Amino acid sequence: MVRRSTRVKAQQREAAFDGNVTRVTSLGNTTGDTDFAADERDRPERFRGPEPVLPTKWWHAVHHALVLSACVALQVRSRTGFFHSLFLTAVMLWYGDAYTAVLHCALDRAECLKVKILNGAARGFQAHHEFPYASTRGRGVYRMVCDTHRIQIITVASALLFGRWTKMTARVCLMKLVVSAYGGAVGHFYAHGGGGSRPRWVKVMQKAHLLLPPKHHVGGHHVAPHGINFGIVNGWSNRVLNGALNDKTPR
Repeated sequence: MVRRSTRVKAQQREAAFDGNVTRVTSLGNTTGDTDFAADERDRPERFRGPEPVLPTKWWHAVHHALVLSACVALQVRSRTGFFHSLFLTAVMLWYGDAYTAVLHCALDRAECLKVKILNGAARGFQAHHEFPYASTRGRGVYRMVCDTHRIQIITVASALLFGRWTKMTARVCLMKLVVSAYGGAVGHFYAHGGGGSRPRWVKVMQKAHLLLPPKHHVGGHHVAPHGINFGIVNGWSNRVLNGALNDKTPR
């Protein structure tokens, strides 16, 4: 069982005496969930609920199949394989987490709600603070992976427009999709995925910090004012970026 941090316990004690805070039971079956089960309760404040769970489309599945096929092709046809080297893999694991941290921090800003093109994504990130279970376990891991479809298309289009058309460009682009998009969705989902309900391989990867550990995320970012630990892949970048990213609006 993972123990709650001192900061989380203090926040709970303060909230217990706040008559203005409405408590709502979390969605999903929490049987066997030992990691921050009490801290994961939904706290509606600014939002009435999380973003609606839209049905996945056939083109999502096609997109995932194409990404997988490209990764396999690169592994088979490239002399150095998909990962190329341990150094590049480590760099992309850190960079991929840092990318999600910067994006997360930006979309956590209330100002993004006023920008039409950013409103939906910003609302999803900000409502998640109040509905952590409903916006992760209530959506399902495949739906969360599909939610990254648009940013993946933007990433691929940018690589085609601005990058060199080489195997290395393809490799870096695909590694960014695998780490930031797929790794971010899976890492974030299982950081809220409860104790007993997580597959063994997830627990192993979380313990090794290859996927985002629940204590690191829930015990850090989900403590008000939500100003630290923005990375949602594995948390590697947070030690460095916590000094630069926060919940304050730049002036």
